[in-house]
Amino acid sequence: MIREVSKLSEHFRCIALSELPLDRAADTQFQALARFGPVSTKQLTSWHDVFSWLQPLRTFPRHFIVAEIGNWSLVMCDMIGEHCLVDILFHSRLFGCRAVGGIALPFERRFFYIEKGEHVRDVECFREGKWFFRERGTPLSLEDPECYLRRRKAERLPENLVLNYISTLTSISFPLRFETITPRVTAFERSWHQLQVTPKELNVANDLEMRDSVA
Repeated sequence: MIREVSKLSEHFRCIALSELPLDRAADTQFQALARFGPVSTKQLTSWHDVFSWLQPLRTFPRHFIVAEIGNWSLVMCDMIGEHCLVDILFHSRLFGCRAVGGIALPFERRFFYIEKGEHVRDVECFREGKWFFRERGTPLSLEDPECYLRRRKAERLPENLVLNYISTLTSISFPLRFETITPRVTAFERSWHQLQVTPKELNVANDLEMRDSVA
């Protein structure tokens, strides 16, 4: 499924964070990507460079970043609407750290929580022709289970609720305000040498150069 992302700020609403220092998270991400072939890395020193590195978005990932956000490391890639759950699960399995993320888009919302390498909680609400609502694991104390009982499935996990859950766990405010965050970012380019079909490139509006926050 190609998610409905039309601008870069929406791509930044597909979130994956591991509770690791940047250097350790970057080393771990390198290990994860190196399993599939050669990986090159470089440091990015501005958010402008980060936004450029993630464009164009693609139907299969080639470029990744690990960025220091508070006490957490944000993992992102250039696959459209991808939340990098698998990557931060790998981080947690290696170091036993917490990891959290989700999707906060109009037609797909998801919240997931990982602890000590275990995917312990997952709640999702999405539309594929009709609306679906699913959950796995025991609700965390920060959740609002009454929302999940709403008659209309489309209303059971609003976008703002996903962001509130992640904010509560990480103490990171969403939407992200990049002007308040010093860019400490490691960028990765993975190999595509074994791909049989060249992924599509999807140009979306880079609305992040016009303002400092992600809406």
